[in-house]
Amino acid sequence: MAVELYVLFKVRKNKLLLFMYLCIIYFDYSVIFGKYLGQPIQRLSLVYQQIPPDSEVRSIGLMCLLLFQIVIALLLPKIKKDQPLTCDLFSSSDSVSYIVTAICAVMVLGYLFLNSIIDARTIYEYAIIMFCIGFYITKHNILCRSLLISFMVISTLVNMYQGGRIISLMPMIAYFVIYIIHKIKSRTLLVSFISVVVLFTFFGLYGDLIEANSSSHSVTITDLKNTMVERKFTLDTAVSSHWTSLTEIAVARDLPVRERAKNGVDFLTKYTLLGKKANYTQIYDISLKYFTHYYGGFIQGYFYYWFGYLGVLMVALYISFFIRMINGINKKSYHYTKILAIYVLATIPRWYLYYPTILFRGILLLTIVYFAFVKLLKPQNKV
Repeated sequence: MAVELYVLFKVRKNKLLLFMYLCIIYFDYSVIFGKYLGQPIQRLSLVYQQIPPDSEVRSIGLMCLLLFQIVIALLLPKIKKDQPLTCDLFSSSDSVSYIVTAICAVMVLGYLFLNSIIDARTIYEYAIIMFCIGFYITKHNILCRSLLISFMVISTLVNMYQGGRIISLMPMIAYFVIYIIHKIKSRTLLVSFISVVVLFTFFGLYGDLIEANSSSHSVTITDLKNTMVERKFTLDTAVSSHWTSLTEIAVARDLPVRERAKNGVDFLTKYTLLGKKANYTQIYDISLKYFTHYYGGFIQGYFYYWFGYLGVLMVALYISFFIRMINGINKKSYHYTKILAIYVLATIPRWYLYYPTILFRGILLLTIVYFAFVKLLKPQNKV
């Protein structure tokens, strides 16, 4: 945690990076205090017993987190003050705003009403691409921006009702980093972040207690307050994801290096390009054959499974690249760079806690969609 607090202090003047690292440090805090220094979540306590407390696997899991943070701290650039993510790419024409808004509408409606026909959740996850582009280019189109906000609110409420707290956050974060974050002070950002953490912890815990007690009437404010303090305001999703990473590390120790490396190469190439058509075997499905877990997994766990500590170094370098990119954004930056930065920031909870797919296949799809619009509409401004 000391390394993370050092990085947090260093990036304090750049609110985009400050937000990014507040998320990361909170996720890691949840692991340290929710898994190792606190009382485990009741429904997971028996699951954790599959790996003994004195197992080397747990030490490796913590070492992956530490190595990742040390590399990022060592490669941290000189931090610049953040610049507003302004847009004049398509300001002379509203046609692209209406097109993007219409696509968002189709994707959100598909998610809400076509769950039994298509893989709607996957479509909704990739809808974040359209939300990032849409919010970015509709600064001068109040109608389209209002419609996008409506789609965001409706889909967020439905998704949270279905238990998808992390996915539902992504469009909200995109809107926040485009329109709000540059208007507030770093201190306000910190206070707001803590408030949101408390709020989401409250609702998440409320659902857990209702599930445990089989009734909402038996859950009181005192129960919620006491349990939140007992769990030290940790995020159960982060704890569960870390557990999945530990199962992947445990399985990796018993599989040939070549087999694991091939799985990693296939992910970075075939799966990134082809998606489900690549017939790729996800490593959380591999570990599920030997351990009980609830999917997801910290990004460090994936790369350790594939390439050992070298993989953790690789992904730390990759994230350091995005940190430098976000730090270097100014008024003269390419619009693609700004939208990519918005996308990386908006999807932090997803790529850090669940699947690294967002940072590979997701970025590929974002790039294709963005330059397809540029090719079709031929803007005069710097793309």
